[in-house]
Amino acid sequence: MIAGFLETTRGRITLDGRDITHMKPNKRGLGVVFQSYALFPHMSVADNVGFGLEMRNVDQVERKERMRDPYRSMFLLVILAPLLVSVVVRAFGWSMLLNSNGLVNQAFSLVGLGPYKLEYTTFAIVIALVHVMLPFMVIPVWTALQKLDPQTENAALSLMASPATTLRRIVLPQLTPGILSGSLMVFGLSASAFAIPGLLGGRRLKVAATAVYDEFLGSLNWPLGATIALLLLVANLIVMLTYYRVLERRYARSLG
Repeated sequence: MIAGFLETTRGRITLDGRDITHMKPNKRGLGVVFQSYALFPHMSVADNVGFGLEMRNVDQVERKERMRDPYRSMFLLVILAPLLVSVVVRAFGWSMLLNSNGLVNQAFSLVGLGPYKLEYTTFAIVIALVHVMLPFMVIPVWTALQKLDPQTENAALSLMASPATTLRRIVLPQLTPGILSGSLMVFGLSASAFAIPGLLGGRRLKVAATAVYDEFLGSLNWPLGATIALLLLVANLIVMLTYYRVLERRYARSLG
């Protein structure tokens, strides 16, 4: 039995006469404990018999336990709230914050700095895209976290793995599917974004979507506009398929 695999509910755990019941698994100074008759000493006979059946419902129980934390739900609501507002409205909001008389430059002026030209820059486009695309990255990762079995973390800690090692070798490999799907969605939406670069980048900063718009409706050069759109589609497909294959192989290798 792995020491610390389950938290004790009754009884005590002693090691060389020392009570280690409430000690964290990674602080107990041991990795594996062999029990006579394969029974948990802090459980009754009935609890030991029903232990295997109880373990089948660990995922559901742990999800309910994690959802009891009000802060987790509150933070998730804050992250998802921007989806209720139009992208154009959010772009104009960032424009009001980043212009010469916006709140950001006013905050800089309080400490004797600025004003800085933040609007119609690459910085404005990037920060607005991060704000818009954040929910599309958080949702898949959050879903993967809900499926994560915390007992694997406890097992790693009980085997004297450090928190950093547990995160790198236990948690992150299991989050790879969520990271993969989220990053692919964010890349695809960002590469073809039009409203944010058009409103916050101005006419001087060009991206593929705004270049296609200008060629079709500005210069009336439809063949060039169609070529740029087709190249954007092909480039997106190549990058996304390559990224998917590479990350999928690493995920399969990490899980053995």
